[in-house]
Amino acid sequence: MNFYNAFRKTCWIAVFFAALHASAFAQTSYYVSQFGDNGNTGLMGSPFRDVQVALNACVPGDTVIIYGGAYYEFLTVPEDHITIKKEWPLDEVWINAPFNTDGTGMALLLIEGKSNIHIDGLTFSFHAANYAKGVYVRGNSDNIIIENCNFNNIHFSPNSSAPVNENTNAQPLIVEGTSEDPIENLIIRNCTIEDCRLGYSEALALNGNVDSFVIEGNRLDQLSNIGIVAIGHEGTCSNPLLDQARNGVIRGNWVSSCLSQYATSGGIYVDGGKDIFIEQNYCNHNGYGIEIGCEHPGKSASNVVVKNNILQDNQVTGLAVGGYDFPNMSGTVSQVLVRNNTFYKNDYINDFTGEFLITHCNNLDMHNNIFFLNNQGILGYSENDGGNNQVRYNVVWNPLGSMELTWFGETAESFSELSTVLGWSEPGVWGNPLFVSAQQENFRIQPNSAARDYSLPETGVEDGELDYYGENRLNGILDSGAAEETTIINVEENEPNEYSVFPNPAVDKIYVKGITSRSSVIVYNLSGEIVKEKVLFKDEPLGIQDLSRGIYFLRIGEECHLFSKF
Repeated sequence: MNFYNAFRKTCWIAVFFAALHASAFAQTSYYVSQFGDNGNTGLMGSPFRDVQVALNACVPGDTVIIYGGAYYEFLTVPEDHITIKKEWPLDEVWINAPFNTDGTGMALLLIEGKSNIHIDGLTFSFHAANYAKGVYVRGNSDNIIIENCNFNNIHFSPNSSAPVNENTNAQPLIVEGTSEDPIENLIIRNCTIEDCRLGYSEALALNGNVDSFVIEGNRLDQLSNIGIVAIGHEGTCSNPLLDQARNGVIRGNWVSSCLSQYATSGGIYVDGGKDIFIEQNYCNHNGYGIEIGCEHPGKSASNVVVKNNILQDNQVTGLAVGGYDFPNMSGTVSQVLVRNNTFYKNDYINDFTGEFLITHCNNLDMHNNIFFLNNQGILGYSENDGGNNQVRYNVVWNPLGSMELTWFGETAESFSELSTVLGWSEPGVWGNPLFVSAQQENFRIQPNSAARDYSLPETGVEDGELDYYGENRLNGILDSGAAEETTIINVEENEPNEYSVFPNPAVDKIYVKGITSRSSVIVYNLSGEIVKEKVLFKDEPLGIQDLSRGIYFLRIGEECHLFSKF
């Protein structure tokens, strides 16, 4: 699949020229403060009181800068080429729903038919109403960047015990391509979405005519339904040929505890989308870690690559692929590549699904993965074969020795039976992947791992491809699993750490969870040289934009943590 590099180049060139275009406009900065006055000029030293007043004063090229505090408004972006950001990095700027206002169907921030919009560093929260939305992008809105934002406490009802049904919905961040002119060059990165009751909706959704997007470095946690989804075939765009989220990358996200009360919810879900890369994500304790499906009969999801992800301890299975009730109640899935992922003890409810679930699909190829089974010993379950589906050259291990696979009506009750059931002379190897420390979520492999230098010989690796940890994917012969073997293996099993680093891998900033007031952190490169040193306050990010791609050590107190920059 060659669309990835072409898409990446097209996307970033478009954003670059959009920035140049914006610079051609007059650039006035309007300021907003809780202590301002809407009768002021809005210029520095004379701030407005309301954010919407500042937005209404903008012409293309202007910036709205907000001082710390809570602002109770529903906002609408009125012009193209607008930036909205907070004044100080340590400030918290909350955009909350107004008091005593019916917020049904309202968005805290609406971007409709506007392009070249940049939202940076705001918190959207405390909006509880049916069809509540945090940030809502719709229509022909190109070159949208939403970064470093937080979304929390966005609920479908103020009543935490309210029952869930198909008419109860809340959406912290939703993008809908409703026009025949697509939403292009969308970037959502380094945001946090947590503690939201979503009803029948999703936390971060791309729906309809959305063409070219990057969703990277985000953290999603404690959500009552699906985390990230790319949707097609729902009639969001009136032209059915354009009604699919497509040509996108979902990369480097940390997605955990996306669990629904009424159905099995995926951490990352492609529902009828196409031409999508899902890579370098960590999916833990969701219903499905990753799901690729199509809920609409007669339609399909297609051309999806799942690589270099870690899928751990998900409720029903690590990966689900296919139409769940084809052809009557669902569509199908075609052309899916699943390679170089690490699956670790999924199906924690012991549903006998195991590490993967395959329903109706065709041309699925799963190779170079590590499957570390839980105690029930189930590798996977498959039904309703669509044709030409392959599982080969994978590393499989269960310390208890048992293994079972149901493959479209046939069952292998041991690893030795796999080749007969799968129809491949090389179904894989049975061996311990020897992770450095699975208990500390370090899934790098040690030199004598069964996954070392084991892979499908003709595996196609993208130019410059990195593994989950940001290491060069090819250090000689390709290893199986999400991580190439490195020399950094001297990590001892010890007591749980006081601190943790996220997102990991990261693009331009990291957070250190566990800092309660302030702490000094030091970053070293692999040569042991100090490349960054700073005192961090609680919830303050550490900027790493100036670091080169690669692996670094972060020292805080008596602890040392590895993280990857890409």
